[in-house]
Amino acid sequence: MKKNLSSKLEDSLIQLMDQKGDIQEITTQSILEQAGVSKATFYRHYKDKYELLNSVVKDIARQTFQQSHKGYQFILYQGLCLLKDNHSLLANGLKYQGQNSLSKFLQEYAEKYLYDLIAEHNPIALSEQSKFEIKFYCFGMVGVMEEWLANGCQTDPSRLTKQIIEQMSPYLKQIIFKSDTKD
Repeated sequence: MKKNLSSKLEDSLIQLMDQKGDIQEITTQSILEQAGVSKATFYRHYKDKYELLNSVVKDIARQTFQQSHKGYQFILYQGLCLLKDNHSLLANGLKYQGQNSLSKFLQEYAEKYLYDLIAEHNPIALSEQSKFEIKFYCFGMVGVMEEWLANGCQTDPSRLTKQIIEQMSPYLKQIIFKSDTKD
């Protein structure tokens, strides 16, 4: 897809979210009108407005995860700062829990990031227990982030980073932070 088309659609969604505050109040038609894009063009690239929202969030996340060489704690902190900076958009997007939900997208994105971080520095295959721990941790982490966003990001991102890491299992800490310290 051309970057220009994607940017037009993403910008339209962001503007409409700023105006209406809730993705469920935004119609695909209003996004199309705002962007000046046809319905056929939209559906060639996105399943629905929720997938478009996930694309917006993915672009925001890419800004953070490009610096993955700085370690997990840094990435988590930067991610929380980006969430806070985009609080209105994300808090409203997280209200929806159906198909292509932002919550599910964030969980899968976090899991993939941790798998990639571990695999980059550890030639070991993860056990089913380790995979479960990662899934459980990411599910809880995203749940905490959702609540944090819904409550107006009252806790400082550096404090929340520390709290989230403290909840990681000892084994997961060992493999994640072992990954952080290797070249």
